[in-house]
Amino acid sequence: MPIVRILAAFCFLLLQSAAASAQSCTFSNTGVNFGSISLAANVAYTASGTITASCSGTRNRRILVCPNFGAGSGGSAGSGNPRYMLQGATRLNYNLYEASNYTNIWGSNLWAPRPNVTGLVINLNNAGTASPVAKTIYGRITAGQGAQPPGTYLSTFAGNDALVQYAYTNSNSTSCNSSPGGLTQSVPFTVIANAVSSCSVTTSALDFGTQTSLASGTAATNSVSVTCTAGTQFEVGMNNGSSGGTDPAARLMTNAGTPQAITYGIYRDPARTSPWGNIAGSNTQTGTGTGAAQAYTGYGYIPPQLTPTPLVYTDTVVVTVTY
Repeated sequence: MPIVRILAAFCFLLLQSAAASAQSCTFSNTGVNFGSISLAANVAYTASGTITASCSGTRNRRILVCPNFGAGSGGSAGSGNPRYMLQGATRLNYNLYEASNYTNIWGSNLWAPRPNVTGLVINLNNAGTASPVAKTIYGRITAGQGAQPPGTYLSTFAGNDALVQYAYTNSNSTSCNSSPGGLTQSVPFTVIANAVSSCSVTTSALDFGTQTSLASGTAATNSVSVTCTAGTQFEVGMNNGSSGGTDPAARLMTNAGTPQAITYGIYRDPARTSPWGNIAGSNTQTGTGTGAAQAYTGYGYIPPQLTPTPLVYTDTVVVTVTY
């Protein structure tokens, strides 16, 4: 009988030891998808993803999970900021952050420029399990990259660039400034953005000023500024106005107080011989986007005509950019 009791106690100790080392975690990472973006808009774009941990192990223990994000396949600057997404050899600047204020870059204990990592603490219950715990990954593409061409930009994270370390801990601290030891698992993910071709246009008024007589010709100019994604072919057209004009050189300015009208035209050249209309390939302005604003001048001209009743005469012309 004494021998039986000793063997039973020994087996119990073995079972306890096995349970104490049995922490186990599975992970998922959605990656960060910026969707469709317009680089010509010259604004920053943000998106987010989620890394989720599901763990089990010794009851009532804590597990510290440390997700390490390296440079990714797109690489990074020497300082770790920015990271890059690539389209061929073309870079798009971005980075991954630990909070929505986009200040603390999410780094890695395996990546020299950015060793700081904030982890997740999972508290196991009496059954040695816990609900999944998630942490948001914040991504931001910086503004001012309008010169980059449209297309799909990508960086993949695998191996040590996506290595998750996890181990038991006696602390509630989420700091992962040093490796927690324990176990490791690589959880691959991607960061992706689709830069689409886009254009925007701004204009100034074509103001002929105050005229006492239209017996001689009157000239004025306005500006049209077009910003298109680098490499985007575009055409800038103008319709014949809202007042019944019949062609680009015979637009009309009117006033509801009189049936009279002022005939005028808008031209593409200072000599005012090439009308600016909206017939593709015929009387429009054409260009190729650079990502920066490109300026065009509208050359307005009122030919000699009878002077109408003194009033304010106007017309509304719609400028359209086709790309």
